[in-house]
Formats: sequence, structure tokens, C-alpha cells
Amino acid sequence: GDSGIGTDPDTNPGAIPPLPNYSQGPNSKSVMVMTDVSSTHFAFAAIRSLIDKGIINGRLNGEFDPGTAITRAEFTKMAVLAAGRIPVTSRTVSFSDIDGHWAKGYIEAAKAANIVDGYPGGTFRPNAKITRAEITKVVVKAGNLAIDTSGSGFPDVLANHWARASILTAAKNRIVRGFPDNTFRPNNNATRAESAQVVFNWVYK
Repeated sequence: GDSGIGTDPDTNPGAIPPLPNYSQGPNSKSVMVMTDVSSTHFAFAAIRSLIDKGIINGRLNGEFDPGTAITRAEFTKMAVLAAGRIPVTSRTVSFSDIDGHWAKGYIEAAKAANIVDGYPGGTFRPNAKITRAEITKVVVKAGNLAIDTSGSGFPDVLANHWARASILTAAKNRIVRGFPDNTFRPNNNATRAESAQVVFNWVYK
């Protein structure tokens, strides 16, 4: 459903823009938290850049878990920070299941900026996995991108798909791409690596 929030396909990432102001020194945070992401990984540059900018974090064990599905809370935090916003510290609780959650401030900031929506019944489901369609819609909204559905589209994103306009807009802006068979697979869960790549493409497109 149109619940609003994690992706760029890992099989065809395309050209990676140059990294602005990337520190390659021995104290670079990305060096310490990417023991499981090689320099040949499709999202290496994106992950490295976003970690250094504090938009995404590695695990405490020194790994990034690039192939792990990202949650709605995790991606909301990424989108809020990438958009240059700060977490809300008020006692406002817009969704019934986020009070006390570590990402509450980020979710409230995203809600206030109309970046994310909840589910019927007033929940947000912060720990639920986020799909490729949802992450795409979040990025389009967070980036205030003008809707543009003039592209060729994807055979598995039908005319009545709830996120079709966002997916075509993001593709037109070279933020997301399809797989080699030209499918988009909108209902697949987005991975941490895919999420990093799509946010990187959005911020540095």
C-alpha cells in the first residue's frame, strides 16, 4: 500500500559520481566499518561517502551488512539526514508504535516534512522491512522532485501501481535503475547497499 518509505538495483549501478570532500586518511570512519564491502562492490563509493558524512552507519562488529534488508526506521533516518534535516526532539508522537523507538525523532522529522506516511490505524511499523517502491517514493518526496512520468517505465510497474509516478520520476533523474531484464521489482525488500546507492545518487546526481 501507499505507506510511504527502502533503492537502486545492485546489478546495474551505472557510473558512480566523484566523491566530494572524501577523506582518505587512516582515521576515515568508512575504513573502520566496511570490512565486508570490497572496493569492487557496486555500492562501495556510495557507502563510503555516506558513512563519512554521518548519513549511514556500520555495525559495531566492523561490518556494514550490505545485503541485509533495511528497515523503515533505518531508511527514514538516512532520508532525513541526507535532506539536511535534524531529528525532532519534542514529545509529539505521530504514530502509535514509535514512542520510545530509537528513530522516533527522525520519523517525526520526516512526517513533519511530508516525507513519510504511516499505515491505516495510525502505525508506522518502524522495524518492518522497506521495499524498493517505498524507498523510491521517500527519496522523490525528500528531494522535492517534480513528478515526471515521461520515461519508458518498467514492465512490472503497471499503470495502476501506487508508486509508479515516483519510480518513473526517480528513474528519469537517474536515481534508480532497473535490472538487466528491465524489471524494477518494486515489491522486493531494499538492501542496505541498495539504499546507500539510491541516497547517494539522489544527493549527488
